[in-house]
Amino acid sequence: MITLNMRLTAKPGGEAELASAIRDRWMKAMAQQPGFIRGVMLKPYEGETAAKVGLPEQDFTFEVVSFWESEEQRAAWAGSAIHAEVIAYVNDAILPETGKKAVMFTIEDNWEPS
Repeated sequence: MITLNMRLTAKPGGEAELASAIRDRWMKAMAQQPGFIRGVMLKPYEGETAAKVGLPEQDFTFEVVSFWESEEQRAAWAGSAIHAEVIAYVNDAILPETGKKAVMFTIEDNWEPS
C-alpha cells in the first residue's frame, strides 16, 4: 500500500474554489478508480490555533492524502483522461508554479484499534 500526499496552496481568495475542486471533482473521480482505498483532505492549523499548540504557520492551504493498493494503480489513475480533466480544476485554483508539492510514501506498518 502507498500514499500520495499533495500539499496545495490556493490562489489568494481562492480557498473555497480549491476546496470545491478537491471535494466535488478530484475525490469523487478518484474514489471510482481501481486500487483506490481512501482519501482525506486536511487543513493545517493556522494563526492563534497553531501557535497555541506550538506549531509554525504552514505555507499550504490543504493536504490531500490518497491511499492506494499499489503505485501501478495510482500511476494508471494519474495517466487517465478523467484525471487530466479533474486535475485541471485543481490546477486552476492553485498558485502557478509553487502551489503543488507531492510526497509519496510506502506504508510500512498500520495500527488500528483492536
